[in-house]
Amino acid sequence: MIVARPHVLLLALAACDPGLPFDAASPGLAEPAPDVRVAIRSCPVESKPVHVHFDPRFELGEAGGVTWLYGQSGGDDVLAHLTASGSLAFHPVPLSDVQAGAVDGPRIWLYAPGTAAGGQARWTSVDVTDPERPISGDVAALTVGARSDVAAALAVGARRALVVAGAPDDRELVLLDTATGAAVGPPYALGKRFEPVRAICDDDHCAVVATTDNAGGAAPRLVVIRVLADGAREEEVLATDWVGQSSAAVRDDQVILAWSDHAGLKLRVLDRGGHPIGPAVPVLADRKSWVFDSALLHAGGSVMLATHEHLGGWSVAPIGPHTVPGPRRALPGADRRFLRGAPLADGLAWINLDGVIAPAADEGIGVMMETRSAQAFGGFLPITGEANLPIDLGNYGCGGQGGFEAHVLTRPGAAGALLVPRGDAVDASEAVFALLRAPCLP
Repeated sequence: MIVARPHVLLLALAACDPGLPFDAASPGLAEPAPDVRVAIRSCPVESKPVHVHFDPRFELGEAGGVTWLYGQSGGDDVLAHLTASGSLAFHPVPLSDVQAGAVDGPRIWLYAPGTAAGGQARWTSVDVTDPERPISGDVAALTVGARSDVAAALAVGARRALVVAGAPDDRELVLLDTATGAAVGPPYALGKRFEPVRAICDDDHCAVVATTDNAGGAAPRLVVIRVLADGAREEEVLATDWVGQSSAAVRDDQVILAWSDHAGLKLRVLDRGGHPIGPAVPVLADRKSWVFDSALLHAGGSVMLATHEHLGGWSVAPIGPHTVPGPRRALPGADRRFLRGAPLADGLAWINLDGVIAPAADEGIGVMMETRSAQAFGGFLPITGEANLPIDLGNYGCGGQGGFEAHVLTRPGAAGALLVPRGDAVDASEAVFALLRAPCLP
């Protein structure tokens, strides 16, 4: 499931203590799962940020061994990925107004809602088995049947696809036949404030994990709805406490969930059918400091849990078997509020950035204007050994409600950082790209 999710830059906090066990209260910490990718060692590079003509709309995930973004470049709708030479490549796609996307094996699916009265939703697939030579399929019309075909979530399997359509308080779940594009049964009305966390499909059945009625009502807070091939549904409550921040990552045949509640941070794993595998696992249960932010960083079958503690900085831990985090390590230099990252075979590539609020000089009209500045850094934490010094990705002025969106693009042995101005980011009109890691020379 992929939809655009803008990120807000807030105030930076200070660095945290390194090297502590992630959750010393949990007995028998397991070793992290081995990385099954072809091990291509990455090396640091001397790379200066460059401007690129690209406006990404959302991340698609990993397909064909590389991570992909959908967006627009030069007026065209394109897919973007990191090339073997360390630059960005753009591939035009035959569908405009794309709103959501999903990955199914080596195929990327793109979904566009109906744009005119009586118009139909459309989709297409792109085969990226060879990332350098994507092959676009035909654009096909869909019979969604919902009151609104605006998509909040999309997942596609070999025989079935799932769409969560509509506005937050008027959403419906639709199961589609992948071959025909027709709905399998009527739309299913969802509860108030239904916010998808992750949608998944596996051949002929699908599921969606979501928060629902998360504004103080009496309904369950974290749920999974499973949908069988014939459209039959079953719903299961995963957590009844208030859910603050939630994220998900797919690893092989598992879906890993992370969320915060009144008691702290929790992890839980589901199978690809949406069935829980074991109970929720609390993490950082022994810490006196509460978690300010958290995220699941994932690529190539590896998943890491990143946490930003109150009065601390960012630290990461690999997620091992049975959803047990491995040893926690600090990210040196990552003391700002917003973190993005992706594991390579030999370590973690990351971007850390913030937005600092400061009053501006008197503009001569008796009004104190507000200005902001954003500073971004990129770094790499190897599996073993010392971390590299962070790379300065730039300082930018942001008038009013400005900020930057950050993406980490990867391929075996390489990673790049993409920063995109949003809102009133007055010092940058174009995206900025910098290579963080490249395959080591023989």
